[in-house]
Formats: sequence, C-alpha cells, structure tokens
Amino acid sequence: MKNKEEILEELHKQFDKAQKELGFKSSFDELEEIFFIEDMALKQWYVSNQFSRQLCGRIVEMYNSWLVYLHALIMPPQGNIICMMESRVLNDNEKKEINEIIKKIVAITSTNTLLALAKNKKDEGKFVDDSVNTWNKELKPKITLIVEKINSEWKK
Repeated sequence: MKNKEEILEELHKQFDKAQKELGFKSSFDELEEIFFIEDMALKQWYVSNQFSRQLCGRIVEMYNSWLVYLHALIMPPQGNIICMMESRVLNDNEKKEINEIIKKIVAITSTNTLLALAKNKKDEGKFVDDSVNTWNKELKPKITLIVEKINSEWKK
C-alpha cells in the first residue's frame, strides 16, 4: 500500500504528464489553490493513469458544489430555513447575477461531459485553463461579494 508521499509524488508525476499532453498553461499551484487536487488524491488514495479525466472530474466537483449552494439561494428548498433566510438577504439584481453565474457553471460542467464523450485532449487542456481563468477572473469575485453580504447579515 502506498503512503501519503508516494501518492503525492504520483500526483505530481501524472500532473506533469497531463500538462504536457494536454498543453494547458495552468500550474499545479494554481489548480491546487482552487480545486485542492492533493486533497482529492489523498481522499481517493489513488491517482489515475488517465489523470486528466480525474482532474476534470475534480474541477467539476468544485463547480457543482457552488452550483448547489447558489441554486439554493435563488430557489431555497422547502423547509430549509437557512437557505430561505439567506435568500431573503438578496435583492432581485443579485438573484439575476446568481442566475448568470449558474449559467456559466453549467456551461463549464456540460463542457466536461462533452469532453468525456469526445476524448479530445486539446479541448481538455483548454477546459482546464478556462476553468481556472473563469474562476479567478469572473466567478470568484462575484461569488465573494454575495457570500460577504450573506455572512455580514448572519453577524447582525
């Protein structure tokens, strides 16, 4: 059985191989900061020989977690008092903004589904870079504002 260091060593090895094959520019550190790929490998205790698919899966996993949260802000599940209270904090413009964020996230996740079907490595590399850039430049700043507003309301 592999130990933690061996798993992380394999992760870095497979990352370098995938970066070369797919041609994405995003660094290990950039991806780690957003998607916690070391945590993924250690949780699964496994690094796939098809690491690019494992990485894309992790990217989608992170985006899907935001999707669930944001969707609950505009359509709180019945009986979920926390979601209902947080939803009331937001005005109509903020909810429209959340809808736009949701569209971007679904576009990202559905692109991954297409990539899994098409098995196009060049497009897979673009997906990795686009996921990082979209998060850093568009989604993180917008989501941060929403979460800060909700958090400040909870602190009152």
